[in-house]
Amino acid sequence: MSELLNKLYLNAKVAASPAAMDNVPAEAVVFAPPGGKKFLLGIRADYSAAVAGVKAVTVKKLAPFSDGVLNTSTLAIGTGPTTLSSTAFSYLIGTAAYSKAAVATGIALAAGTIPINKWGIYRVQIDAAGTISTLAGAANFTTGYDDEAAAIAALPAVAANNISMGYVAVLTAVGSAFVGGTDALQGGAGGNPSSDTNYYSTAALTTTTVATFRQTFAAGYADIAIPTTINGINGDSWVVELDASGAGSTTGRVHVFYV
Repeated sequence: MSELLNKLYLNAKVAASPAAMDNVPAEAVVFAPPGGKKFLLGIRADYSAAVAGVKAVTVKKLAPFSDGVLNTSTLAIGTGPTTLSSTAFSYLIGTAAYSKAAVATGIALAAGTIPINKWGIYRVQIDAAGTISTLAGAANFTTGYDDEAAAIAALPAVAANNISMGYVAVLTAVGSAFVGGTDALQGGAGGNPSSDTNYYSTAALTTTTVATFRQTFAAGYADIAIPTTINGINGDSWVVELDASGAGSTTGRVHVFYV
């Protein structure tokens, strides 16, 4: 007996129509439900008329109960130069998929002062509600760190119920301390700007491609049987991606059948 996961996904959020998927990354994330071994049977994929045609479909598998980012978010200085920015991405926490839109500014660094001519380190994390926060290294606001390598070695762990987006290493201005929220990051103006700021994004979760095939969508949608057996157990998750279209993005919408 097959069951239909009756949702349409846009960056792991439900989308109303295939037209809403044009020129934006899209993927369906499906967790094998409780009750023993499961099999992924097929999908219904759909494109809007603007991008209908022959498209590729890729099915990937994640390790059981994976937590982390599905696609990397790029961290950078925000338009408000004392804060961070991030690009849009999707992520998993527990057995749920979420997405976060791009943030142009406003990701605040943890409050405190890095001593003169020292490095500090900040973990960037996100929770299921989409709240992004930062955690400071243990010595950020006491002795600081003599070099970037020492700062990175002291990177704080992710807080409970969050996943990592990456981290940021900050060196004070020459002869000055660095005050989070007051002094700009490197390249920005305001206060005593950092003389060196480096951004490191958390890598996307590792996936294994289990099926890739091409399908016509001339009729708008297609019910597609997966051309290979895909086994799963409780906690496994499958990611279904559709072919790139438009401005180099993945478009469409997906339903998934499993038994």
